[in-house]
Amino acid sequence: MSLVAGIILLGPADSYGSHRIHNGKPNTEVYKNIQEQMKEALNLAKDGKGDTFLPRDTYGSHGGIMPKTADSLINFLGADSKLLQALPFATGKLEEYSKIKVPIFVAIGDQEEYTALTIADALALMKKENSLTEAVQFKNCNHDFEGHEDELANVILQFIESHF
Repeated sequence: MSLVAGIILLGPADSYGSHRIHNGKPNTEVYKNIQEQMKEALNLAKDGKGDTFLPRDTYGSHGGIMPKTADSLINFLGADSKLLQALPFATGKLEEYSKIKVPIFVAIGDQEEYTALTIADALALMKKENSLTEAVQFKNCNHDFEGHEDELANVILQFIESHF
């Protein structure tokens, strides 16, 4: 028996892959910026300063409130990141995701999402790779579900009630 009964993924991202391709199109400017930030982070880590905070506007700070250390940026966006291993949308194959044996609920907006594929294609891939996937896409909704909190809570509750 598994200790995990189900998984809820909110705004599943392929941040690593979406820096190269975003929503099915080349993402050259963002990729160049990330490469510069990564170079700085790798140099800090190499010098034993991986716990140094990067500027507050470094990728992923969401309004400057979530600063990242050099090590956390490397872990988040590096070539060996766990994020890349979890949902490598750009590869068209989700090997680790396909191994999940419990119900999966996915909620995602239609704006500001971080997927290499279009959002519709990313959801279709998730459903194809794991038949236990149920997905909801919110219209006029960003990555943080701002303005859709009650709707999100309701669909999560329905998922929980229908499976557990």
